[in-house]
Amino acid sequence: MRYALIGLVLCSMALAYMPGSFRWQSTAGLWEDDYDLLFEPARIPLIDGNRVYTNLSNFVSNQEEQFGTQTRNFFLVGGSSNLTTPLYPGIVFDKFCHKTPLFTGLVGRNNDSLFGKGRLFYTELKDLDSNGTYDYKRVDVTEAEAWNQGDNLDCYGGLGFRTGSLRLGFGCAHTESSRKYVDPGYCYTFHRTDSSLITGLPTFLQSDSLEGFDRSSLSRTRFLLGGWYDLDYLSVGLNGGYALVSENTGHNHRGMTFEDRSPANPAIVDYVETQFTDTTNTPYQGYQASLSTAAFYCPRAEIESRFYVRLYTQSLGVAEAGGGLEANHIDSVCHPGTATGYDSCFHRYYGQRASQGMEFRTNQLFTLSDKFLLGFGAGFGTRSWEDSLVDTTGYLSFFSYDNGDTISGREDYQTTVRSSDEWLNRTTGRANILTLPVGFEYRILYPLALRLGAVHRITWRDVTSIEELVASSPRHTRIEYGDGTFSEFVGEARQEAGKSETVNTTTHSTEFSYGIGYCPIDNLQIDIMGFSRLTNLANWALSVTLKF
Repeated sequence: MRYALIGLVLCSMALAYMPGSFRWQSTAGLWEDDYDLLFEPARIPLIDGNRVYTNLSNFVSNQEEQFGTQTRNFFLVGGSSNLTTPLYPGIVFDKFCHKTPLFTGLVGRNNDSLFGKGRLFYTELKDLDSNGTYDYKRVDVTEAEAWNQGDNLDCYGGLGFRTGSLRLGFGCAHTESSRKYVDPGYCYTFHRTDSSLITGLPTFLQSDSLEGFDRSSLSRTRFLLGGWYDLDYLSVGLNGGYALVSENTGHNHRGMTFEDRSPANPAIVDYVETQFTDTTNTPYQGYQASLSTAAFYCPRAEIESRFYVRLYTQSLGVAEAGGGLEANHIDSVCHPGTATGYDSCFHRYYGQRASQGMEFRTNQLFTLSDKFLLGFGAGFGTRSWEDSLVDTTGYLSFFSYDNGDTISGREDYQTTVRSSDEWLNRTTGRANILTLPVGFEYRILYPLALRLGAVHRITWRDVTSIEELVASSPRHTRIEYGDGTFSEFVGEARQEAGKSETVNTTTHSTEFSYGIGYCPIDNLQIDIMGFSRLTNLANWALSVTLKF
């Protein structure tokens, strides 16, 4: 479960992920609205008038139910303007924060589940001599934490310029996203106290604690540059984007166990203490780049053919700080003798993520009448990727024992063990995707419009995973005895079987969408989706845009 929520990680709510307008989604991505033009700066001049977007716009997740219980707690503000022609600015800013308590794994006396931070007490009384009087007590206290925290911030600014038939645009988008997940299996404390009811003194103490969290973060700054040239029946556009990307995943867990067998007598030192550390850090840095061209051909007012071609590439590499540590340290004093030692495993990561692909699609849009708009399209995209990670690991173990007498002999010894290896994990894949959208908008009566859409998608995917040992040093053991002698052993060469797996899949899916658009006045546009029960407003997802 460690990475189940973290993996939602990295799916930023940023502009590349932000859904389109309700009209665009309801018609299978065929018919655009003003909001869809905003994120291609050279098309901002096509927005007629001024727009204001607020939380009611519901553009970040489209899951807000203003009359129901579904909320994502986003703050959003933005808009576009034509008051500064020939310059056309547009901005959008949104922020999202949440901290959600989860089940701690603890159940109370009445079988009630404890969420967030929970604590349980257990008391046991015993009559050891069977004389009818309790003379022994055990108290156990268990605590655990479980929660999921997320923060998102997206900001976008674009500026369009128009002169004659030429439109130019520049934009910048920045995203910051972080996730933190606390698993009750890695964030708990347990404390046990045994005591005598006769003397009132503790006879045994035991504690076990572990604290930590899993984390992930993403930061991306994207620069957009594009231009369009408009002719009588044809518009041609060229757009490019370049993004600096930084992302990180990892965890940090630390714990300790402790036993004191003689807590009532300070003169007797008799305990065992073990400390535990487990940390990883996998930072990636790199870039994303894309280049796209489009042509809109409109031979008549009621017919428009759109063609798009897009190329993109990405390259991310593990930064120098990539690595981790797993360590255990033991310290024990008994009668007689003492023992100390530790086991540690150091990780160093090297790797690269690379992907590239292209996409071609076309949309054919028809205005069959003043009330009926019909569109269909086809798209084909191909993508290949490679994710390679090398884990160089060094092992070191040390153990020291002294039997407690005053003479150093062969019974007293120190053992040191060293070894290392290097593992390669590589995943390569290719995916081909064919999409066939169809959608329409029917203007029942002005200003009310019904929208329906469907997208059939076929995906062919081939993924190959390889795991193999590429380097190793044999296990080296050295034992030093109290009498001054020592012994050394070198293990045999390590042999590990690598593995390779190739998975070929073909999937078919069809997604349906529907919605309603309503403009009661010229200054207000209302769009609705998700109304599975028309009479229950709680099921409606609402979007409101102000126009001036």
